[in-house]
Amino acid sequence: MKRITKIILVSSLMFTLMFSGGMTTKAATSYPSNYMYTVQSGDYLYMIASKHGITVSDILWYNAITNPNMIFVGQRIFIPAEWLILSDKIIVEGVKYLGTPYQYAAAIGQTSAFDCSSFVHYIYGSQGITLARTSREQSLMGKAISRNDLRKGDLVFFYNESRENNTGIDRIGHVAMYIGNDRLIHATTSRGVMITNFEGNSYWSTHYVTSRRILE
Repeated sequence: MKRITKIILVSSLMFTLMFSGGMTTKAATSYPSNYMYTVQSGDYLYMIASKHGITVSDILWYNAITNPNMIFVGQRIFIPAEWLILSDKIIVEGVKYLGTPYQYAAAIGQTSAFDCSSFVHYIYGSQGITLARTSREQSLMGKAISRNDLRKGDLVFFYNESRENNTGIDRIGHVAMYIGNDRLIHATTSRGVMITNFEGNSYWSTHYVTSRRILE
């Protein structure tokens, strides 16, 4: 029953988040990152996917197309950017571990328990993206972005009371992944892996330090 519940949760969560913003080849640079493509005469899905450097399965998933042979001229198809595809796949991996307990200094690769940085290290690693081990080291990766510019796949960093008066990266005591719609997925000391609000949560919104973009 627990496994079925998680599968249902993954499906409903991804449906809710998929347009708030799922490995593929690099998309052609002549195309915008996320946009709607209009099907032309002679098009078929493999051709459209190849043209944009993504897979047919990506197009099927993002557009809820059940029959790949049933597209028509004039149909509008959402073409996801590579960063969006990757972030959604990372989110799907993370949601599998909701409720997994917290363990300080959990071993890299361990999935029976996580600390905050081992959790994001693991779920990013599931898509071939290697992060540093600690939240402080992770806060130096990618590029800095404003909390107002967060999109799915970004890392968000926080201080805790024991580090409140520290400076620089020594102030950072926690990391989470932003998953869209003001929500974070992270391994918390109190409840293990969970999804919480960010700006809508009095603790996380007031303990924010910085955020970094890993997926471009």
